[in-house]
Amino acid sequence: MQEREHTLAELARMEKVRRFMLDNDITDKDSFDDYQKEIY
Repeated sequence: MQEREHTLAELARMEKVRRFMLDNDITDKDSFDDYQKEIY
């Protein structure tokens, strides 16, 4: 699965989102909801 170029690009995007979520302490639905409240 990791050999295809488009798959590698998608995995990189997923890692970027994962890192953003961890950096912002978003670990579950409640913390995601709290984050959304902060930005709006």
